[in-house]
Order: sequence, then structure tokens, then C-alpha cells
Amino acid sequence: MATAIGAILIVVMLVVSVALHEAGHLLTAKRFGMRATQYFIGFGPRIFSFRRGETEYGLKAIPAGGYVKIVGMSPLEPLDDDEPADPQAAAAAVAALPTKTQPDERRLFYTYPAWQRFVVLVAGSTMHFVLAVVLTFAALAVGGDLIHDPGATTKVAQIVACTNPAEDGSCPRGATPAPAAAAGLRVGDDIVGVNGVAVTSWPGLVQTIQDSPGEALRLTVRRNGVNIDLPVTPAVTTAIADDGTRHKVGFLGVSREPKGYPQYTVVAAAARTPQVLWAYVTGTVAAVGKFPGQIPNLVNGKPRSPDGPAGVVDITRIGGSIASAPETLGSKAGALLLIGASVNFFVGVFNLLPLLPLDGGHIAILGYENLRAWFARRRGRTDPGRVNLLKVLPVAYVVVAAFVGLSLLLVYAGIFNPIQGA
Repeated sequence: MATAIGAILIVVMLVVSVALHEAGHLLTAKRFGMRATQYFIGFGPRIFSFRRGETEYGLKAIPAGGYVKIVGMSPLEPLDDDEPADPQAAAAAVAALPTKTQPDERRLFYTYPAWQRFVVLVAGSTMHFVLAVVLTFAALAVGGDLIHDPGATTKVAQIVACTNPAEDGSCPRGATPAPAAAAGLRVGDDIVGVNGVAVTSWPGLVQTIQDSPGEALRLTVRRNGVNIDLPVTPAVTTAIADDGTRHKVGFLGVSREPKGYPQYTVVAAAARTPQVLWAYVTGTVAAVGKFPGQIPNLVNGKPRSPDGPAGVVDITRIGGSIASAPETLGSKAGALLLIGASVNFFVGVFNLLPLLPLDGGHIAILGYENLRAWFARRRGRTDPGRVNLLKVLPVAYVVVAAFVGLSLLLVYAGIFNPIQGA
């Protein structure tokens, strides 16, 4: 149940993110007087809609994004809802508009000053960045410092019943009991030694267990104030290294009791937020650099890195895992909020890439038009006018095809080759 709730919350955050992105475009366009005729979440068949003023608001069947129709923004759309779509005529009408003009009676997007068009185009990503800031602050205020792991005590919080449990934690028929359960380890036991050597940290204990697959060990645990020795032999399992190679490691079948993350006051959470946002910046740059080399792992069955590309299936699976983890409610809520914050930050950056049909592609064309007009003025020449978008549509189609293909690959990988630990 907790897993399903976590997954649902992630989906809700993603839908809200899309809705606010499109709201950014809509509100700024209306603020400048542009004619916005449609605001929809989703694509495909219409589920329902209603009209307020000149704008139709609604929901469509495929929740893969959303859109706002601002009249005169695309040469593939009619200038009026009751006109047939004529790309050639629309493109010619747009190209014929003077460079500097006041909005005409139909309030076409391209008749507005460049700075207003820029504001409308960048408003979607701006909403993502605002969401990233708000969600990060909320995560810090609710869950504490989740970015830096505070470590843990060596006290046992949970014991796994079998060596290879199912995703929901249950043991399939015939499963081998986990070594910890077979040895009689109990929740609340404090593991203080291995083979007579004192254990001072949980990572040290984990490393010792992993380095001893199939070897007999003697655990010393403190139970009710008394030290007890328990013989145990870690099971042999396979671990995946960062480079994708597999090697044998020991498995005990216990989870730690968290120390608890440092908690923040509202003021302290606000002060910490910029540092976390900077971590998003460096993480996004690193992820983009590694991205091309990790695409083959989506389909070749090799282990996927947690820092690699992730789709909706992966993100919702991670959300479910967080919700079902043996952590405090505040920590789990904070972790879910941080996922929403990091996804919004990445989407905000991604959407500004200078590629059509992304907003960044439209911004790049707008910048090119104004730079070209500036050079023409410097040379005393006539403004060459606006770019004919029909000439760059083939590039946009290639980009769309690449995005669709990658999205399908991520869905496939999320189902058949999920990120380890997700």
C-alpha cells in the first residue's frame, strides 16, 4: 500500500509540474494581450473541457505533457479556430508582418515585441525552477538534511526473511532463509563486533560482510545490555560495480536503524536551499556528460547506473520504494519532495536546450532574428524579417522522433531493466 501511495504521489507531482509549466506560458501571454485559445493537459482524445472567455481549458487522454495554443506562434496552426490549417498561408502571413508593430486585431504572437515573446517562451522553464526552489525548501523543512547521509548506528532495524525476497518483501516458495534470520539475530540487536574486532560504523560492518561471502563469522551483538556471540555465514550474492561488472559479495540480510537526519528550522532550511540547488546544477552537468554512453544500457540488459537517464517508470518505482522504506514519515516525505525538486530542475534546463520544438529552440530563433536585424541596421540595410519556420521544421521532426524514441526506450528499460535499488 505504501509503495502504491509513493508512486501515485510522484505521478501527481509530475502532472502538477506540467500544468504549472503550461500555466506560465498562458498567464504571461494573457498578461501581454496575446490571444491564447487553448490550455490542455495531455494529448490525444479530449476527456473533458470548458471555456472561459476566449480560452478552452481541458484534459486529454495521454498524460505525456501539455500545451497552450497561442495564436500566431506556429505556422502549422490556423490563425482562427474556425479556419482550416494552411501552413503555407500562415507562414506567409507571419513572414509578411513588419518587424516592429503593435499587436493587430487578432493579437498574433509574432506581432508582439521580442522581449514579450521571450518572457512568454521562458515562462515555462521559470515555473520549473520556482517549483524546484519551493520543493527543495519544503523537503529541508520537513525531512531535514537528506542530501548528506548522516550514517547510522550499528543497531538492527529490520531483518530480511530470505536471501532473495520479492519486490514486496515476501519470500517466494523454496527461498533460502537469510543468514541473519537463520542465526537468530533480532530487531534491536546492536552489532558491536565481528570475529572479536569492534564494529564502529555501519559502512564498516557492511564492508566486512561483503568481503566475506560464504565464510563463517562470529557476530557479537549487544542485547538487553548483554553481549552475545552468534555464528553466521554470509550468503553469496552478486553485486554490480559502477562500471557494470559483477562480482561475488557476502549478504547478511539486515538493515540499519537510522540516526535521523539533522533537522532545520524554517530559517535554516531557507539558508540551506541555495546549496542544494547548486548540487542540482553540478549533478545535471555531470548527468548530461555521461548521458550518451549510458543509452546502450537501456536495451542491452547491462546494469543501469542510478545517476543515468531515468523515465517515468523508474521515477515512480523509486517513489514507491521510498514510501515503503523503514524511515520516519518526515524523511520519506522529504525524499519524495526532493525527487520532485530535482526532476523539475532538470526539466527546466532541458526545456531550454536550443532545439525545436522545445522552448529553447523558439528562444534561439528569436535571438537569431534580432541579431540578424541588428546587423542589418548597422549596415544600413533593410531588416530581413522573421525566420520561415517551415524551413526548420524537418529538424524539429527529427528532434521529436529522437525524443519519442528515447521516451519509449526509458519506458522499456524501466519495466524490463530497472535501475538497481529502484
